[in-house]
Amino acid sequence: MTALVGIMNKRAAVMAADSAMTVTKDGKSKIYNTETKIFQVSNHPVGVMIYGSLEFMDTPWELILKLFYKKWGDKEHKTIKEYAEDLISFLDDNDYFCDKDSQESYLVDEFMSYFYRTMNLARYYASQDGIDEEQAPAPEYIRKAMEHLLRDYEEFGINPAWKHYGFDKFQSDTKDALKGLSGFLEDRGVSADMEYEWVRGLYEYCRSNALEETTGLVFVGYGSKDIFPSLVELQVAGAYEGKLRSWFGSVEQIDRNNSATICLFAPKDVIHSLLKGLRPDLHEYIVDMMEDKVSSIKNDILNTLVEQGVSRDVIEKVAALDVNDVRQKFVDQLAQKIQDSSISGVVDAVESFNIADMVKMAESLISVTNLHRHFSSSEESVGGPVDVAVITKTEGFVWLSHKPSVI
Repeated sequence: MTALVGIMNKRAAVMAADSAMTVTKDGKSKIYNTETKIFQVSNHPVGVMIYGSLEFMDTPWELILKLFYKKWGDKEHKTIKEYAEDLISFLDDNDYFCDKDSQESYLVDEFMSYFYRTMNLARYYASQDGIDEEQAPAPEYIRKAMEHLLRDYEEFGINPAWKHYGFDKFQSDTKDALKGLSGFLEDRGVSADMEYEWVRGLYEYCRSNALEETTGLVFVGYGSKDIFPSLVELQVAGAYEGKLRSWFGSVEQIDRNNSATICLFAPKDVIHSLLKGLRPDLHEYIVDMMEDKVSSIKNDILNTLVEQGVSRDVIEKVAALDVNDVRQKFVDQLAQKIQDSSISGVVDAVESFNIADMVKMAESLISVTNLHRHFSSSEESVGGPVDVAVITKTEGFVWLSHKPSVI
C-alpha cells in the first residue's frame, strides 16, 4: 500500500511518499521498504509521484520514467499537463513496452476481472430469490448484473482513446485473445449462447474510465509560464490494439485565488481523519444511514396516510418527494461544515509555511500513516524511510531522499 501527499503554496511544491511495497506469495503478504515512488522527469522544475500498480504491462514504472527522463528531460512546456501528455506520447512511441501477446494477455486478465465481478453480482441477485449461491446463476440474473454494471461504467464516462473504437472492430480484434471463451463459459456452467453478450460487456468495461488495476502518476511543478506550482494527476491502466486506457484526474493550481493546498493520494483514510476529522468510509456510512432513515420515515408517513384514508392525490405528492434531493443537501451541508471547521484552518496555515515547514508536514503525514499501519497490520513492521522532494521555480527539483520515519 502506498501513501503519497503533495503540499503546495506560492513558495514551492513538496512531494512525499513512503517506500513500502507489498509482495504476495503463496497467499502470504510481506512488506518491503525498498520502492522509490518519486521521480525527476525533467531538467526543468517537474517531478512525478506514483501510486497503485508499480508496473505497466509488466514493465516497471521506475524504468519507464527513467527512460522518459533520459529522452525528454530537456523539453520544456508551458503547463504541467503537457508533461503528462508527453508521457502518453512516449508510451505510444514505444509500443507500450510490450508485444502483441502481452496486450492479449492483458485483455484476458481484464475479461477475468469483468467476468467474476459480473458473476458475483448475478449470484447475489439469484440469492435474493432464494437460489443457492453455489449454483451457476441463470442467464436472466447474469443479464441483470451486466445491465447494472453497464450503468456504473456509463457514469465513469468513455475513455478518450476508445471513443471512436467501435464494437465490431473490437469483436474482430479480440477473436484470437478470446478464442476459448465458449469452453470457458461452459466449464463454469454458463451458457455459451451468451458469448456475444460477454464480449459486448467486456467492450463496455474496457472503453469506460472504470479502471481497476491502475497507476496514478501525479505530475507536480512549474510550466514555463507558471509563477506558482500546479499538480496534475494521470491515471493509466494498460493498452490494447494501440489504445492506451488513461484519463486525467485531480488538477490543482496555486494562484491568487488558491494560495495553498494539500493533495492526498492512496490511502486517504488516515490523513483524511487528521485533516477533515472524518474518515471517508465513516463519511459514506453517515450519508447512507441518513438516506436510509429518511426513506424509512417517508414510507412510515405514506403508510400512515393510507391508513387514515387521505386522498390519493396527497399520497402521490408525498410519494413523489425526492429523497436524493435531501441526501444531496445533507452531503453539501456536511462538506461545508468540514471545510469550515477543519480544512480551512489547515490550508490557511500552509499558506504561510516556509519550505522547511512544508517538508516537516509532508513527512509527518506519511509517518502517521505508517504508524497507523504498524498497529493495524499483521506484519512485524511496516515503517521505513519517507522520500521527499522539493520543487521551486528557481532551484528546480531538489531530492531529499530517505528521510527517517517515526517508526
